Amino acid sequence: TCALPIYVSQLHSSSRDMVIKRGTHRDLSGAGLRTFGRIAEGWGLNEAEQTAILSLNLNDRSVVSAADHVPPLSEDTLLRLSYIFRIYRAINTLLPAEGRAAQWMRSPGKVPMFEGRSAIETLTTGHLDVLRMLAEYLEAQCQ
Repeated sequence: TCALPIYVSQLHSSSRDMVIKRGTHRDLSGAGLRTFGRIAEGWGLNEAEQTAILSLNLNDRSVVSAADHVPPLSEDTLLRLSYIFRIYRAINTLLPAEGRAAQWMRSPGKVPMFEGRSAIETLTTGHLDVLRMLAEYLEAQCQ
């Protein structure tokens, strides 16, 4: 199924979302950004789109490109990464042919709640709820 959490050993359920256990920030930061970098490359995200999706400021752009030497990321950024990983897993389960998932992410009008905009265009608003809603929407499509 699409809905398996990415970091099963580092995450535990709270009442609404996945919450990162304390003490794992350093372990997850570099690996999470490296994985995000590969996803971003596959989706054709430019640097501005990457920082907008992760809600980083312009001074943090180097963090995305230097994933091997990063300070621990905030819980908000790690949560954003977990949603991106869920989205990636679900969309690639639904559209396994090479390039189809990236094409879907850029195509307008694919998700009713995005009012005709593409998933990427909507994700770059930087709102955490948008990431959550897209992850849940895509995982529901996998059922």
